[in-house]
Amino acid sequence: MKLNRLYLYPIAIAVLIPLLILVPYGIALYNEHIDAFLPYTSDTGALAIESGFFAQITLIIALLFAILAYLQYLQVNTIYTLSDTMIQLKTSIMKNRPKIVRFNRWSIYIAVYIVLALTSVISFRSNEFGIFHPIVCITLFVAILVFVSLKSWLSLRLSPQINSKLVAKIRIAIVVIMLISFILSLICGIWAFAVTKNSKVKHRLNWSTSDDGYIPHTISAVSQWLFVILLSPFFATYFKEMKAMTIHNGVLRITFTTKVRTTTTTTSATTKSGDKKHKNKTNQTKM
Repeated sequence: MKLNRLYLYPIAIAVLIPLLILVPYGIALYNEHIDAFLPYTSDTGALAIESGFFAQITLIIALLFAILAYLQYLQVNTIYTLSDTMIQLKTSIMKNRPKIVRFNRWSIYIAVYIVLALTSVISFRSNEFGIFHPIVCITLFVAILVFVSLKSWLSLRLSPQINSKLVAKIRIAIVVIMLISFILSLICGIWAFAVTKNSKVKHRLNWSTSDDGYIPHTISAVSQWLFVILLSPFFATYFKEMKAMTIHNGVLRITFTTKVRTTTTTTSATTKSGDKKHKNKTNQTKM
């Protein structure tokens, strides 16, 4: 059996993430379960029937993410376990090899927690578990932030063999915006619930402009939506990398391009010409 469309995993995740909040939001708004502007992302799936759509899409994303995270782990692991691949790696990558291997291992551990947290978010809804739900959400966002940060760092260190410098910089820029969004959402969210005196608001689903914490709540909710939406372009950037990977009879194959400079040696000095040659290297590992 041959699987050569692994790029569909990041694309599917990138498409499903906006649907995860927009579809339940539209249904909840139609049923007048929430105010139009603006609930927290998980509050869009707090009540039936929108909770069913929210849970179903979340489970699909969790499954696809688990597969993608494992494939990405194998990708980096494969590069550092094949001697013919390591010969092609630039010196700066080999210098950071222990840290790259360690961070790659940490990323798979964090991915496991993210999957568990995603299932917990839909199991412990905000309107039923007032204390536990926010804790799960905060730890989930922290785990996601750490995961994308590790992946962005790995992208920067492994370029241009795995991805381009531009792609790595785009991922870093997305992570920086996500970090700012998370900090704003957390601080303003705590502020909103600390100052509001409306007991109905304690259930998170309905906020009025007359509530004391309405403005910080709105800032918090908008920041949270931005955090979640930014995950879509982040995962979409992995399209090209996953397209270079195939699985055939349980064997993972990776094709990537390395840049090799032509070197001319003389008795006085060693010079490097500006011409670059590209060689396609195909490597494989048993899954």
